[in-house]
Amino acid sequence: DKLLEQILRVPLYLTFVKPKLCNKKLKFPVVRYGGDEFILFFKENIPKQEVLSILHKAREQIINKKLKAHNDTFRVSFSFGITEFQANNEFVTTIENADKNMYKDKIEIKKRVTSI
Repeated sequence: DKLLEQILRVPLYLTFVKPKLCNKKLKFPVVRYGGDEFILFFKENIPKQEVLSILHKAREQIINKKLKAHNDTFRVSFSFGITEFQANNEFVTTIENADKNMYKDKIEIKKRVTSI
């Protein structure tokens, strides 16, 4: 029952997280890539530091929000990995690079935020 309860919560998390990742000013698409993974496409003229700033800000907003389900309160977070698409790379290589960076970020966020 507990496992099913956790599985049923996932779409609610995604519904909560996706709007936080959408930036109306920059108008970049957010595409669900896997069960709980998204790809955000930023235009090449947006500096990497601005992308990092957007993602850090979204994560802090999400971490600071208390969610409630079935009399339990909890918080969620997300990890991200960014990489630039290189014209000579295959798309899958770009995804793999972003994935490696995401796992590095996941380790760092778990060190910083222990209450999730």
